[in-house]
Amino acid sequence: MEIVEHRPRGRPKDLEKRAAILQAARQLFFDHGLADVKIDQVAKAAGVSKMTVYANFTDKAAIFESVVAEESSRMNDAFAQLQVAAGSIDVVLMLFGTEFMTFLMSPEVMRLDRMLGAEMNSHPDAGQGFYRAGPERMWQALCDVLVAAVARGEILTDDPRQAAEDLIALWLGMVPLQYRFTEGMAIGPATIARRVDHGVRIFMAAYGRNV
Repeated sequence: MEIVEHRPRGRPKDLEKRAAILQAARQLFFDHGLADVKIDQVAKAAGVSKMTVYANFTDKAAIFESVVAEESSRMNDAFAQLQVAAGSIDVVLMLFGTEFMTFLMSPEVMRLDRMLGAEMNSHPDAGQGFYRAGPERMWQALCDVLVAAVARGEILTDDPRQAAEDLIALWLGMVPLQYRFTEGMAIGPATIARRVDHGVRIFMAAYGRNV
């Protein structure tokens, strides 16, 4: 199922106020989690009345799903703009991996991942929509890169999708778990560069045409 934003019937509401509500709710959900955030807090942070919040969203669950829908759309746009450069496959994978890791390891995306993990039982559609918009889309894009590399004879595999998963695992390693269970952990550009280079070198040793 696709994530569908909950909007009441009737005339369109003030879009600026709606955007302010979503922005305020997004920050509060990130900081405190869904369960601990009250509608009154969202209204105060957004600079609107509680009545205005309810005029735009039926309840807190509707606000949460709309926040996730916006984040999913943002991730969709980010991967749609990903440019796969021309060059040898190891160079292409270095560029792809750097863009992928920089985006996926950003504090906001990691915080969203943590929040969705805590709310999956109550909001399974939100988590599934986020997965399709980001990780699954990226996996398929990398698979397409590898299919083209197989056709050029640069790598050897009869299962490009599995090969793409292997490379993603090399890039990510324990990082998502470390972030999820370690407060304040962050990954900078130098660390990302090392992880991407390490992953590509091992991947090429396993799948390169000289294996």
